[in-house]
Amino acid sequence: MAFQPDIIVIGAGASGLAAAVSAAEYGAAVLVLEANRKPGTKLLRTGNGKCNLTNKGNSRNVYRGCHPEFALEVLSNFTVSDTLDFFSRIGIPVIDRDGWVYPRSEEARSVLSALLRRAEQLGVRIKLGDSVIDVSKEDNGYCVATTGWKYRARRLILSFGSCASPSGSDFYSSDPDEFFGYRIAEKLGMKVMPVLPALTGIRLKENFTKEWAGVRVTAELALIRDGREIYRERGQVQLTDYGISGIPAFILSSYISRGKAAGTKCEISMHLLPDLSGKELKALLASQDEALGNAGWKEMLCGILPEKLIPAFLKGVPKQAEADCLIRKITDWRFTAAGTLDLSRSQVAAGGISTEGISPLTLESQKNRGLFVTGECLDIDAVCGGWNLQFAWSSGILAGRAAAGKSLISD
Repeated sequence: MAFQPDIIVIGAGASGLAAAVSAAEYGAAVLVLEANRKPGTKLLRTGNGKCNLTNKGNSRNVYRGCHPEFALEVLSNFTVSDTLDFFSRIGIPVIDRDGWVYPRSEEARSVLSALLRRAEQLGVRIKLGDSVIDVSKEDNGYCVATTGWKYRARRLILSFGSCASPSGSDFYSSDPDEFFGYRIAEKLGMKVMPVLPALTGIRLKENFTKEWAGVRVTAELALIRDGREIYRERGQVQLTDYGISGIPAFILSSYISRGKAAGTKCEISMHLLPDLSGKELKALLASQDEALGNAGWKEMLCGILPEKLIPAFLKGVPKQAEADCLIRKITDWRFTAAGTLDLSRSQVAAGGISTEGISPLTLESQKNRGLFVTGECLDIDAVCGGWNLQFAWSSGILAGRAAAGKSLISD
C-alpha cells in the first residue's frame, strides 16, 4: 500500500526536521519535501560549523520583527530547557560556553545526524531534490505539487526557511521576488513582510576601508539612527574592504536594513578601547607621551591600536591636536552606513510571513486550519548566539505536536 502522509512538511532544515520528528513522535505519518539533494544544508553552517544550538541568556531583547513578542511567546511554550531535554533524548549532550550552548562534539553534523536518525526510527519519509511548484487548499487538506509528483495530506507545515544564504536549489533564490516559498504563503492568503538582509556585514560610505581591510579589533559598536542610539554591542570586529563585519556588526545589520528601507540616516559609532574609562585612556596617552617624548600621534598610538589601522584613524585629526581630541575619536569614531551586504551573503533574513494570525502555541494559521508555519519563514529574526536556532526548534516542535493533534494545554 502506498505511503499516505497525515502531515507534509516543506523543508528539511532545522525547524522542518524538528517539526517532522515531533509530529511522528505523536503517531503521525510524516512526509518531508526538500528541494536540495541534501537535508540541513544551512544547519551544517551554523556557528561556523559548530552549531550554536541555543542560548541560556535573557531572551527579552534579542528578537526582531513587526511583533518580536511573538517569539517570546513561542519560547515560553517550548523553552530552552525543553529544547535541551529534546536533544538529550535524541543523543546530543551539550556544552555550555558562557550561556552559548553547543553539541559536545562541537559539530553541526552531529545535530543533523541525530535528527535524521530519530526521523528514520519514527518512519518519517524524506524526499530530496524534489522542488515544490504549487500548493493548493482542498476540502480535506492540502495538495502539494512538486516537479515529480502530487502529494496530499490533511495538514501542511511550511518550514522552507528564507531567501538568505541560498542553499543551491532554484527554490532557494536569494531574490525575495523569486523565492517560491513566499509566493506559496501569499497564495494561501498570508501576508509577507518586506524581506531584508540580517546577520551580515555593514557597508560604510567612508573611502578608507581598503586601508584597514584585514584588521580585527575588540571594540564596541553603537547604531545611531536619525541621531538616536538604537543598539550597542561589544565584541570582535572585523574591518573589511567594504566596511565592518563580525558578531557586533551582524547584530546591528538588521536594524540598518530596516532603517535604510525606511529612509533614515544610519551612523555607526565605534569605541576602539571599550575596556578603558576616559580617565584610564587619558592616563595611557600621558604615559605614552612621557615614554616617547615629542613623538607624533602615529608613534604614540603604535602599541595601543593595530598598526595597519592607525593611518585610517588619524585621517582628519590635526597634527597638533590635544589628547582630548584623540580620546573623543577613540571612544566615538563615527561612520555613515551605506547599507548591508545582500541576502546572498546574510545568515538570516529579516521579514517574511507575518506573525499576525499565527498562534504562538501551535504555529497554526487562523485563516487556514491545518496550515502551520515555522522558523525563518516567519517575520522573526534574532541576534547571534543560538537564538535563531532556538526559535526554529521551539516553533518546529510546537507545530509538529499540534499538527499531530497533540494539545499542549492538557500537558
